Amino acid sequence: MEPSESSELRDELVANLGWVRRLAGAIAADSSYADDLSQDVVRVALERRAPIVGARDGLRAWLTVVAKRLALDRRRSKRRASCARLPRRNASRLRTRPRSSSAVRGNSASPKR
Repeated sequence: MEPSESSELRDELVANLGWVRRLAGAIAADSSYADDLSQDVVRVALERRAPIVGARDGLRAWLTVVAKRLALDRRRSKRRASCARLPRRNASRLRTRPRSSSAVRGNSASPKR
């Protein structure tokens, strides 16, 4: 990317910062996360300039996709972290539980009336 393209991108990003912040506010659950998300969107845009320059749908469409993907990544990582904190069940105990005799013989487990 040439320096003129880089400065044009920065100028476009600065012109769209309010829009990026509103977009992040619509996606995020709270204002603190919306601030973080909008900063991350701008960071990604500055790091990965090449796809933006050739973007068919324009800068705002590209920024929208980036914001949604970053938010989705954060939700996934939070879900993984919360699952990792859950107590693990003893799977071996569940597998070695003795079966009832009727289940072993293939009989119905429900009592007859």
